[in-house]
Amino acid sequence: MTERFLVCLPMGGFNDALNQIWRCVSYSKKTNRVMLLDTNYCGLSDDIQNYFDLDLGCEVGCLSDIGLQIKISPNFLELYDGYNQKYALDENNTIKRQILSDSDEKFRVHFAYGGGDLGIKALERMKPNRNTQDNIFKRLKVFDQNYVAIHIRNTDMKTSYRAAFNALEKHFLNKRVLLCSDDQNIVDYFIKKYSFYCEIFITCTKRNTDGSTLHLSSKTNVQMTNYEMLTDLYSLAFAERFFFVDNIHGSRSGFSVLAAHMLRRLNGIGTPLPFDWRSRGQVFMQSMKKRNFFRIWRARQVNYFGGQKFLVHPTYE
Repeated sequence: MTERFLVCLPMGGFNDALNQIWRCVSYSKKTNRVMLLDTNYCGLSDDIQNYFDLDLGCEVGCLSDIGLQIKISPNFLELYDGYNQKYALDENNTIKRQILSDSDEKFRVHFAYGGGDLGIKALERMKPNRNTQDNIFKRLKVFDQNYVAIHIRNTDMKTSYRAAFNALEKHFLNKRVLLCSDDQNIVDYFIKKYSFYCEIFITCTKRNTDGSTLHLSSKTNVQMTNYEMLTDLYSLAFAERFFFVDNIHGSRSGFSVLAAHMLRRLNGIGTPLPFDWRSRGQVFMQSMKKRNFFRIWRARQVNYFGGQKFLVHPTYE
């Protein structure tokens, strides 16, 4: 039987990319196809295998393994492997429907973005390689779990951050606080207002001030940007408590969702099993002893007597 392939081209931020990769893994396993993975079209702008060792449960290759090339135009995606195959892009400039069914075609293509809760299924089968581990450890500001973490977006996902911090104050005052944000204006505001009341840690270099997103802005030093993104992610996931803030439309950040799923599953960056359910129970018991009965908290805007206020509440992981 002729070998068949699924060309997996995820787009969007890191959680989007992981969600699309897992959809492709599921399809490849079901249809017995080799998944040809190219993560240069998502926020990574690089090969994910430069950062992680993959054990996804299906055969994974890259386009160059079979001499496959891709060209993307405004309305079409073309594959070149000795002869040309053209695929029409939909109204969102994606190709999503090809993994909904199977055929005898040599190639199927998935070129899409979109987040959700499936990203953790891919990440728990990916281990940061030694170079990634070293770069994360080099950038870490806190080396134990005795801190609370806050993740708040304010670039493409706008947030009422002043009101959010007011609602969160009682949870972080007089504590060690790790703040992760894509907006330097938020970082500056938080440091100016709260540095007298708590010990503040920022994981990475100066953030954007022009409203551009981290995962789409820096193409000049892609590797450094990716290491900083992964440092933020793993730092959030190591926290004793993690707070994330909805945007002004009431939506969660996919990055927050991924960190929340990681927090109670993450055993250690350098361990053979990055996600170890036995350690999850151990960390849970440690939290209970500190009376941290809930570790993931969500701050969302709700209508309150005709106005808006933030409701801060525990949420699922």
